[in-house]
Amino acid sequence: MGSDKKISETLEKQLKAIGKKIRLDLLKNLHLSDTALSFSDLQKSIMLSESNSVNLTFHLNSLKEAKLICSSKEGYQITDIGKQILEKVIDIEQIINKKNKN
Repeated sequence: MGSDKKISETLEKQLKAIGKKIRLDLLKNLHLSDTALSFSDLQKSIMLSESNSVNLTFHLNSLKEAKLICSSKEGYQITDIGKQILEKVIDIEQIINKKNKN
């Protein structure tokens, strides 16, 4: 029973982390990159899609706490679990887009 609770808590943390559009955008940018992206690279790409000022550090830390991304001195990278979850989110987006077209 304890492991079920831990899994539920982990799932809740990860769903909360991807519950903001900016965080999904960050995951998508990191997923598209073959190398680690610096803070400034991420800031530039996010500022193109976000019209208002955002606290990028806060959002990156949320993704790190959920273990969806990691950081090193080279920059930020998406983790394996981050890739898997993002792929499922993209599947859900496609289902919604398909339903909206009908």
